[in-house]
Amino acid sequence: MARNVCDNCGSVVTGEEFCPSCGSWIDPLSGEAGQAGDEEFHLGSGPPADFDDQPARLPRQEIQCPSCGSTNPATNRHCEECGARLGQSSLPVAPRPAVQATAGVRAAMALAALLFGIVLIAILFNSFGGDETTTTIAAGESTTTTTPPPALINVINVTCSVEGYSGLDCDNLIDSGDGEYQFNWDALAGTAQQVVITLTFDQPYRVQSIVWENLPDGDRYYQNYRAKALTISDKQPTGLPFPIELADTPGPSTYTYIAVSTSVLEITVTNVYAAEERQGNVFSDFAIQQIQVIGTPVIGTPTTIGATTTTGA
Repeated sequence: MARNVCDNCGSVVTGEEFCPSCGSWIDPLSGEAGQAGDEEFHLGSGPPADFDDQPARLPRQEIQCPSCGSTNPATNRHCEECGARLGQSSLPVAPRPAVQATAGVRAAMALAALLFGIVLIAILFNSFGGDETTTTIAAGESTTTTTPPPALINVINVTCSVEGYSGLDCDNLIDSGDGEYQFNWDALAGTAQQVVITLTFDQPYRVQSIVWENLPDGDRYYQNYRAKALTISDKQPTGLPFPIELADTPGPSTYTYIAVSTSVLEITVTNVYAAEERQGNVFSDFAIQQIQVIGTPVIGTPTTIGATTTTGA
């Protein structure tokens, strides 16, 4: 078998077209190694009789060329058939550089975080704040007002369908004085006349309750007729008279009556407790000490109608 010398690295190549060491192509006409100046070698005698002329061969470890598929010894760095590099592995890829935010982007992110914090604080403040607020938006503008707590409504006028006695007239129901409202209940017997008390406010209010105050003295209270049942109306087109049953006790009692928005209340006495003899006296008069209304001024346009219930105090 012809042996050649690789012109690139000087390795001795036996029958291969490419150098197993460097992969260079071997020119078959470059001459055989060992032809010039070599001394001819002869054995002095023949091999022993038990000599096996087949040399022992170690198992050959081979690898396959990834380019042409030829089998090559595992020690080769290049393919003997095509010269391609053996055992090629993928080159390491540099990691992709992280995107760095510019100064403008960082500033925008900081501003967005600040605005988010302000909005969150405002939401928490409104959720756990004290007074109720109502916001009205009109013509592109917004206004915020605070609803005051319930208080006595300013009643500017009161009228009664049955006139009271001189000095014990209807005006005493709202003047907070010592006077009272009295008239002869027995005189209404057998008539269709009812006692109607009309209260007029200084502006529209959201009514929440009524304080009905009877005579404070026990004997005087029971010696007269006193209100047992009422109907109350806010005089609105959709409103209906609401009945209330009064407790038979001296002094003030509070009853819940809710009107969303009204400037007038009409109270009609529909039934009374009978006068009782106390200390040897009993009278034919009907008596009330005072009437007060609790509520808040109406701000904006009402949107809800509250339930109406009755409680005694």
